[in-house]
Amino acid sequence: MKKIDSRLSPRIPVKMKVSYTFDKTNWYSAMSSDISSSGMFIITRDIVQPGRKILVKFRLPYSKWNEPIQALGKVVRVVGPATIGIEGKNPGIGIKFLKLRAYSEEILLGFIKESLIDKKAIITQIRREKALSARRDAESTSEFEKLS
Repeated sequence: MKKIDSRLSPRIPVKMKVSYTFDKTNWYSAMSSDISSSGMFIITRDIVQPGRKILVKFRLPYSKWNEPIQALGKVVRVVGPATIGIEGKNPGIGIKFLKLRAYSEEILLGFIKESLIDKKAIITQIRREKALSARRDAESTSEFEKLS
């Protein structure tokens, strides 16, 4: 049975360095696997209980805005070692953003919009290339049949 993704905002696959803390004293560093306007997934073996508050800091790659983003979030999903082999996923924690500064939210939404436009352009190009390839194959088959 296929799982239905209940997220309201699209996830953008992105590997970037993320600093995070649970107590504003001890900071950890990890990589993200994806981000959306409502949260992100952090690849880490530091597994915590869902519901725990977390403060994250990161800079979006490939963005015309190079400002650091800081967000208060909550751990809503945990992928632990027992799940990794079964699901083939990275270990880590899913974060739901609870609070973003207005400017940080603007930067994040701009990045997501740019990423979706780029993704749409790539998909369009792939579809064009497939259509062209199919047309060439049909023409080749037709030419081959004429020679036979």
